[in-house]
Amino acid sequence: PWSHEDRVRLYAVAGGIPDYLEEFDARATLRDELLRLAYSPTGRLFREGPDLVRAEFNEPRTYESVLRAIAQGATTPAQVADRAGLAGANRVAPYLDRLIQMGLVERRVPPIQANHPRPRLSQYLIADQYLRFYYAMVDPWRSAIQLGQGAGVLDELWGRPFDEFVSRAFEDVCRQYVRRLAGAGRIPPLSGVGFWWFKGGDLDVAGVRGRTLMVAGSAKWTNESVKPADLNDLRLAAATIAPADRPRLMLFSRSGFDRNLQREAHLWLVSLPGLFRRDLAYEA
Repeated sequence: PWSHEDRVRLYAVAGGIPDYLEEFDARATLRDELLRLAYSPTGRLFREGPDLVRAEFNEPRTYESVLRAIAQGATTPAQVADRAGLAGANRVAPYLDRLIQMGLVERRVPPIQANHPRPRLSQYLIADQYLRFYYAMVDPWRSAIQLGQGAGVLDELWGRPFDEFVSRAFEDVCRQYVRRLAGAGRIPPLSGVGFWWFKGGDLDVAGVRGRTLMVAGSAKWTNESVKPADLNDLRLAAATIAPADRPRLMLFSRSGFDRNLQREAHLWLVSLPGLFRRDLAYEA
C-alpha cells in the first residue's frame, strides 16, 4: 500500500472518485502510475479532461479557456475574463454560472458568509479535483506529452511544483478532517468549515458556529517540521479575523512538529496518520 503522503497526492489527482481511483495499480509507484495514466497520450487521465468538457458543453473551447484561467490562479470574474480572452466580467458570468450549475466550479466564500445572499468576499475555483489537476498540471504540457515527452514533463514537475499543487488539496483534506471531528462528536457542532482569507493573509481551516470562530487551523505540506513561529502566525491570523473569539487551534503537518509545540496546552497537532483515523468515519 502507498504511504500516507502518496494517498494525499492521489487525492489531489483523482479526488474521491472510485472510477478514477480504480485505474491506479497500488503495486506500482504513484509516480509510475501518473506517467502511465496522466502523462501518456493513451492515459485515461490525459484524455478524460477535454472529453468531459466536450461532452457537456456546446462551446467547449470557451469553457476550457475559463477552466484554464481558474487553474492558473484567476479567482475573480475580471481575472478569469482577462486570462480567458473574454471581454470583461459580464461576458464571463454566464460561463461561470453554467460551470457552477454543473458542479465543476464553485464560488467560495468565507464560512461566516456562507448563507449571506450577497457575500462581500468570494473567489472562484475548480470544484472537481481531477479537473483541477488536469488543467493545472497536465493541460499546459499537452503538446509535449502528445509528442512522447511525458516522462520529461513529469521529471520537471515532480518535486516542488507538484507539492505546491498538492498543498491546496492537503488543505481540503484538513478541512474535511475538522468536519469529521464535528460529525463524530469529538468537537462541538459547527455550522460551517472553510477557507477564510483577508487582506495580508488567510486561514487554511476556519470552523464557525454562526458568527463565532470555533476552530482555526494551519496546514503545512512541507518537508520541514512545523515550528513555534507557525503557531504564532496562526494565532495572528485568528486574531485578525475574530479578535473577540477564542478558537480551538489546530496545526496540520506532513513532516511532524517541533518538540516545543508538544508542550503547548489546548493545541491540537495532527500528523498525516491522524488524518486517516477510521473512528472518524461518522458518515457510515
